[in-house]
Amino acid sequence: MNPLTGLSGGGAIAYGFYTLLLRSQNPTKFGKLTAMKEQWGEQMGSLIHLVAYSIISIAFGVIMLIRS
Repeated sequence: MNPLTGLSGGGAIAYGFYTLLLRSQNPTKFGKLTAMKEQWGEQMGSLIHLVAYSIISIAFGVIMLIRS
């Protein structure tokens, strides 16, 4: 395994879980979440933010770890 790829994958997974945790505990820290909710509505803006900042980061990290 390439150490740089492993660290990048682990970092992406950690970032994804960090955003999930922070969203549940203190959603006001995300300025973009507020903007997305204003633009797309409460439910759709929250879903877009969840996918863009949490799910994709975790999936990217898992793929990096598997391929390294």
